[in-house]
Amino acid sequence: MFVVRDVRGVAFSSVWLILFLLAVTLSFASDSWPVKSLIRIQNPTSEMLIQIHQKGLIPASEAEIRKWIDVWADQEQIYWLQQTGWQTELIPLPEGIATAFPAWDPEFHDYNKMVAVLDSLVIDHPGLCKKESLGVSTQLGRIMWGFKISDNADSDEDEPVVMYDGTHHACEVMGLELNMRLIKELLDEYGINPQVTNWVNSTEIWFVPLVNVDGHDAVVNDISLFWRKNARDLDLDGNLYEYLCNDWWTCSTEGIDLNRNYDWYWNQGGSPDPWNYYYRGVTPFSEGETRANRDLALKVRPSLYITFHSYGEVVIYPWYGAVAPDQPLLNQVAYQISSRILTPTSPFGYSYYTDYYTQGESYLWMYGALGTLGFLIETLPYPSFIPPGTALDSIYSEIKPGMTYLLERVQGPGVTGIVTDSITGQPLVGQVEILNFDLSAVLPRTSDSTFGRYRWLLQPGSYSLNVTHPLYYPKTVQFSVSGTSYTQVHVALKPRPSEPSLVIEPGSVSDTLFADTSATYYLNIINEGLDTLNFNVAHSPVNWLNLPVTNGAVVPVDTFPLPFQVNTDSLVGGSYWDTLKMTTNDPLNPNRDVPVQITVQCLFKPMDANSSGDLTLADVLHLVNYIFNKPGFPVGYLCQGDLDSPALPANSMINLSDVIGLVNWYLKGNASFTPRPNHACCVAVN
Repeated sequence: MFVVRDVRGVAFSSVWLILFLLAVTLSFASDSWPVKSLIRIQNPTSEMLIQIHQKGLIPASEAEIRKWIDVWADQEQIYWLQQTGWQTELIPLPEGIATAFPAWDPEFHDYNKMVAVLDSLVIDHPGLCKKESLGVSTQLGRIMWGFKISDNADSDEDEPVVMYDGTHHACEVMGLELNMRLIKELLDEYGINPQVTNWVNSTEIWFVPLVNVDGHDAVVNDISLFWRKNARDLDLDGNLYEYLCNDWWTCSTEGIDLNRNYDWYWNQGGSPDPWNYYYRGVTPFSEGETRANRDLALKVRPSLYITFHSYGEVVIYPWYGAVAPDQPLLNQVAYQISSRILTPTSPFGYSYYTDYYTQGESYLWMYGALGTLGFLIETLPYPSFIPPGTALDSIYSEIKPGMTYLLERVQGPGVTGIVTDSITGQPLVGQVEILNFDLSAVLPRTSDSTFGRYRWLLQPGSYSLNVTHPLYYPKTVQFSVSGTSYTQVHVALKPRPSEPSLVIEPGSVSDTLFADTSATYYLNIINEGLDTLNFNVAHSPVNWLNLPVTNGAVVPVDTFPLPFQVNTDSLVGGSYWDTLKMTTNDPLNPNRDVPVQITVQCLFKPMDANSSGDLTLADVLHLVNYIFNKPGFPVGYLCQGDLDSPALPANSMINLSDVIGLVNWYLKGNASFTPRPNHACCVAVN
């Protein structure tokens, strides 16, 4: 049941119109003011905008023209404005505020006509286009239609994507008309116009001509020329399109503002008041219309996007209030779009500026969530929503150069490539970062699941690309961008092993040494599963083991040789144990123990062969016999070390020089010989 009513029960529009006509005749300095007037505030600053909002002044347009802002003001608010000292003026009543929408005008499209035209285009241009159901509207269950144009429209090709949509707000009918005219021109000119043919052959071009499929009916059927929201029956009384007034877009009505329903700081944009013209809904993407638009964008991943609104003749884009990593490029593209749209009221091109980043709007979500360079174009001069049907073609001709610039820019320059598994060659959904950019204010950007393709539009310059995947080792590539085409950077990622993330080789150390020996060993710490392996190592305080390095970091697919030293200078024959205790950030096994066992060979000390406790002549003769292999010294032994200071190289054998020095010292008191009785050992060799 569709019942349209003014819930106040009064003919508000007539009263409003009379008051407004009275306002036009009054100067701003007058002491007598109408109940509500349209006031232009010149050169608003950010501080002024805050005060305007706090005072409850209602903006007359979503487009905050930076040179001025127009607001609705009652008597009390007008008096307050007078006290501020700001430059203000009363502006005339918007033309057409009480003019009926010419629903019968064949130049305009309603929902049924749009569907019929799209169906006929699919028949007339087979293979070049297709009409696709995206979902249904929340209230009336109407199908949301998407329309694709490409040289192989029935196939998903590995090509860049441009997306257009229109009429999120029902009264902003120009978006639907612009989409339909561009669709028809691209198809009609294909194969005739080389530029159009190239666009279609090299791009997948998607359209959602009518987002607000239910709310648009309120305008077409003359329920309200200024109906903004969808048709959601908020009070569930079966009556649709209820309103408190219907003579301006800021009137209180039922429904949800679809362009405040996107999940990008949703709770900080729009209004929680169901009757407010900015009502955002109970949750982000609560409406079938916005979910359909979202799902298409997630599927096709557009590089560039335009959403058409009215009015103001301005291009709005991301963003201020947070870092937009692509800001210089966004500025450049916005300028190129705006400067191409030349109209009688904007002879030097549309204005362009950034919007605050927390609004819950479609183009902000596109950029923040997907990395799509999104732009909102407020078409038509202030304060027009619905132009005469006879003017639609000329308006389209003025705006078309800005629309089609996206089809040029999407071809480059930038960087593109395919992310694959280095072993299987299969495409991967990898996280792609440009390390030159601060990406903290946006969601991660990824390659697609079908081809493993990523695309990133860039300005000429040198960049660092980093690609990551939780099951693969990351990879960083340096590249440069120049000219007008893409730089190709394909990235093959090496799989990580499932476990362990950390390998230590060897897992234990065991060796046999002579006394008075120094040796250096290495543990190879191999990182096979962590982005960066951090480690610390310690051991019990023994005097024969030393760690010159106790901590470090190992990058993926790399080995860190950790040295440790053993010195048997103070050891007697026997076995010695210690444990290297390693702590790491390996989530699978953070703590590792590496046992170390050293056996010191020393059957007897050659300078005390008879174990008397002192160096005696018998010990000296024992060594002489050993050197000359005479009877009296056991055969099958080796004596290693050094008998005097300074020491010879480690592992040196006792030789004739040692013995001569010892004999001279013992018998003659040779001062150049300093005995080292504990620094040599004799061991059995068989």
